[in-house]
Amino acid sequence: MLRKVWLALGIAWLLAVWVLSLIPVPPLAQEVNDKIEHATTYALLMLWWGQLGFPPMRVGLALIAMGIGIEFAQGLTPYRSFDVHDMLANTLGVSVASLLLLSPLGRVLQMLEKK
Repeated sequence: MLRKVWLALGIAWLLAVWVLSLIPVPPLAQEVNDKIEHATTYALLMLWWGQLGFPPMRVGLALIAMGIGIEFAQGLTPYRSFDVHDMLANTLGVSVASLLLLSPLGRVLQMLEKK
């Protein structure tokens, strides 16, 4: 019943990741090690999209490809940089979330719809 809402929120989230990844970053934010943020964001994206009925393997590969694409796009800007470690953190987040999809966390959206 809420599938269209979940899809719309997921698409908005993907767009937000692209925008936030490509805009200039304030100097203080650049000093913080952002690998935990990368892993967490991609884990949450994987958990979200993995619950919407899409094949988890395809979702994971698509998110990993998106992370790689964003890094290459950042490398083309004068104010962001290409970072292989960000790609690895994204992949780690997707991998951990793939396992979490097998747990009760993999059914949160279904549980919300039942209430």
